[in-house]
Amino acid sequence: MTTFNIDDLIKLPSACQLIKKNPGQYVTNPESPALDIASHLMTDALSLSAKKVVVQQFNDWFLVSAEKDWVRDNLDNIKDLSVVFSRLIAIPEKGINSFRGEVLAYAFSTSCFVYENRTTCVIKGDAPPRAVIDLQPPGLPFSVGFSI
Repeated sequence: MTTFNIDDLIKLPSACQLIKKNPGQYVTNPESPALDIASHLMTDALSLSAKKVVVQQFNDWFLVSAEKDWVRDNLDNIKDLSVVFSRLIAIPEKGINSFRGEVLAYAFSTSCFVYENRTTCVIKGDAPPRAVIDLQPPGLPFSVGFSI
């Protein structure tokens, strides 16, 4: 029987490292992934019971807004949103082998944030400019934004 010790263990790459190593497996155009990411977030929100989703662009920023928080939907006890953005998390509502799009926003963006009830939570990089926040559609209090 073979025995193993602590030196035999290897550290697995993080989700973001995995995505950056093989970007073509996660987006159709790794050189310009913003539309893929926005589309992924939009379909996630709709799959997780959002009834209205709006996608907007301002310069290099994209804003995906809905009437409900879809990021925490189906996830128990998520207080730190960075957990959702930094991991590959299944989304069975979209089908077999589907995963949530927040990790793509985190992996490919220079900055990403969540806007909820007039509060901005920066997940990565810089806070968005005021012009991006002003895109928030009336009646849609929750958004995920990112800049490529």
